[in-house]
Amino acid sequence: NLPLTLDMSPRMTAQAEAALKPIPGVVAYSPRVKFAAMFSNFVETTGVRVNGVDPKKENAALPLLASRIVEGDPAGLLKPGQILIPELLAKGMHLKIGATVVLITTNRDGSVNGQSFLVRGILSGLNGPGGKDSYIDIDDARHILRLPPGETNEIVVRLKSIGEVPQAVTPLRTALGGARTSNGKTPLGRLPWKVARVLLAATDQTRPMDWNAVAAKFDRLGKGASMAAQTLTIETLENWVRAGAHWRVAHHG
Repeated sequence: NLPLTLDMSPRMTAQAEAALKPIPGVVAYSPRVKFAAMFSNFVETTGVRVNGVDPKKENAALPLLASRIVEGDPAGLLKPGQILIPELLAKGMHLKIGATVVLITTNRDGSVNGQSFLVRGILSGLNGPGGKDSYIDIDDARHILRLPPGETNEIVVRLKSIGEVPQAVTPLRTALGGARTSNGKTPLGRLPWKVARVLLAATDQTRPMDWNAVAAKFDRLGKGASMAAQTLTIETLENWVRAGAHWRVAHHG
């Protein structure tokens, strides 16, 4: 997870959204607040990764997310005060729909905050780190982290095709070229792998992705084996697309 000092300010988020709206290849986008938290059922506690999302926008950007709900009502995804939890967590902590749980996390000032939620749905399992992802309303995420309205740290973009990536990146680079995070860094100077995956995402959410094959392609391109530590420049990403790196990316949670 990115440090909260690297969050996109409300102004920066608005700039990014304004740049995305007129791009023909953009089908939908969804701002997120992603953070790590401790998850407790008041008897046991474990670590989880939490995605604060706008349910309507998340459904549009990642339409297969609702189909991963194996227990609970998928209609509308979730409401404030509710949480979607992974099947792995539900089984391990013996949680059912309607159970009360609590998330505990630290805000950027170092204060520890907690908030209780009702389990709205249980998500089918995924391999990899996404297997412990939970989802709450984005306003709940900002509240527990004491963030101002409009602040985000990730925007998921759904494109019509992988070939639209350069056309999507260029106006974003123009719009945010002079923007800076709270520590003076440019938000688009270098892209961590998970942000690159966002730009590659949702071109086809009907086929599963073989991440081992992707890692092997990275190796052949000489970009390193570890996706977790991988960083990509925008230019490199554009070059890969032009070189024919037409990967089908499924919803990753």
